[in-house]
Amino acid sequence: MIRNIFAVAAILFLTNCKSSKNKEVAEKNTATSEQKVNANSTEKPNTVKTEVAIEPTPAKEEKTSASPKLQIDSTIYSLVVSFYSIGSGIDFNVAKEYNQMLNSYTTAEGLLLDFDKVSWGREGETDFCIRLNSFSKKEKEIFLEKSQEILKKTERVHTKENASCRQKRPR
Repeated sequence: MIRNIFAVAAILFLTNCKSSKNKEVAEKNTATSEQKVNANSTEKPNTVKTEVAIEPTPAKEEKTSASPKLQIDSTIYSLVVSFYSIGSGIDFNVAKEYNQMLNSYTTAEGLLLDFDKVSWGREGETDFCIRLNSFSKKEKEIFLEKSQEILKKTERVHTKENASCRQKRPR
């Protein structure tokens, strides 16, 4: 019973504070907008007195300098190659060959290849997350052809374009 009384008292107190705050804001807005005229002033008798209530303007939203279409999402990769296992481990020979191709691609083609290697499974499951944003269309096609030449040697691989990379397995 006492808890209920305290709860009701708290609710009444909070609503009273809120309504008095709203009253103060309304009075302040009206007082600043009124045009006070002194009775002893040298005013023309045909002057019309008006009262205008000024409502507060809503806050303006901040505009970003770049449009969303121009921003590149840093969590999306152009190509994600996943070596997976079905109980007997990944195809380590193909994964090693693919890793060597990625490491030597920068020097062989003269292009900077940005990729991350993420190990996520207990049997050697690994993702190669590759960004090709700086490549031209032709350079991307050449890279994808070279990748397919190596990856077609195994059935235990998935490739995804414009996908996010999974997180590393906790140790």
